[in-house]
Amino acid sequence: DTRFYNYNETTNLYNAVPTPTSTPFTTGAGYLIRMPNTAVIAPATQTFAGIFTGLANNGTITRAMTYLDATHGYNMVGNPYPSPIDADDFITANTSKIQSTLYFWRKKNGASGSSYATYTLLGATTTTPSSSAPNGTIQVGQGFIVKAKSASNLSFTNTMRVANNTNQFFRIKQMEKNRVWLNLTNTSGVFSQSLIGYLTDATQGIDDFDAKYINDSPIALTSNINNEEYTIQGRALPFDPSDLVALNFKTDLAGDYTIALDHFDGVFANGQDVYLVDSKTGTETDLKATAYTFTATSGVDNKRFSLKYQKTLKVDAQAFNENSVRVYKNNGTLYVNSGAIAINNISVYDTQGRLIAEQKNVKATKVAIKDLKATYQVLIVKISGEDNSVVSKKVVY
Repeated sequence: DTRFYNYNETTNLYNAVPTPTSTPFTTGAGYLIRMPNTAVIAPATQTFAGIFTGLANNGTITRAMTYLDATHGYNMVGNPYPSPIDADDFITANTSKIQSTLYFWRKKNGASGSSYATYTLLGATTTTPSSSAPNGTIQVGQGFIVKAKSASNLSFTNTMRVANNTNQFFRIKQMEKNRVWLNLTNTSGVFSQSLIGYLTDATQGIDDFDAKYINDSPIALTSNINNEEYTIQGRALPFDPSDLVALNFKTDLAGDYTIALDHFDGVFANGQDVYLVDSKTGTETDLKATAYTFTATSGVDNKRFSLKYQKTLKVDAQAFNENSVRVYKNNGTLYVNSGAIAINNISVYDTQGRLIAEQKNVKATKVAIKDLKATYQVLIVKISGEDNSVVSKKVVY
């Protein structure tokens, strides 16, 4: 069985390396390597040792990228050095040549969902609840996929190299990050993770902090930018609690799904609420208090869900009562104001119960009654609303 593969940009497929035992690794390229069929069965683990021969790379390394068109452009590259490199430095140095997302293969046999953990300057998402997300350090020999903007050469330089793998950064510019990670799951093991964050230099549009969904799974929860799917979305500072983030959802399997917070930081770790809105059911869920489970049919639904940070204040139902209805006299005219609900009938009585004025089928919320044949006495005004509520008010006329 073939165990070594490279990536074919023109077909978006992995191609087998025909003679791996006699084919040297290309400097700066990445490879997909499968375990042998004799490997132990999960969840047991097994270590495979690899021996690299040849001279260690040093200095600037360039890697030519293949670019066919905007729907292709994916190239598999790899850390060429005998030391880890800083993922942020690699992205920053190559922003004119590649889109700002790194895709790391994390597929396990039998697992559903995307095969790729995703990394940008904002952070990372993972592929299963038990898998680690990329931490910003690209290890020795680690391959990953980037998407080229054109047919050009990306660069690896010594300045990207780090002395250890503790992901320790010393930067002049401090970057504020406020992030939430959302997980989509079901009882059959489906998993999709999405990251939304507010950070320094990000915009509401597409920029170097956003990671487009690689679209290798028919079941996904993503965020929406310009009607496209993004696994990671960076948004502008200062953080606005009134912000609303549109989410995309798709599945090829009808059934019940759950959306939950995985973890969060920044303002979200300091008391800021996170709500999931389901426009189909009209529900609004506090994700810090509970996960949200819903039923979905097969297909794409990019209008159903959104993320927000303030609870919608419920408006009291329109009422026709003692508080909403006002009756008062001004310059010899009696005024009745019912607020939101229209008036049906108005009857005016004196204290002896005699009807002295009446208006029927008013169908208005404001009424003026003039020329009442009553002076310096208490009147009882009986008002009925179109909702059949009745209110009685006393007024000195």
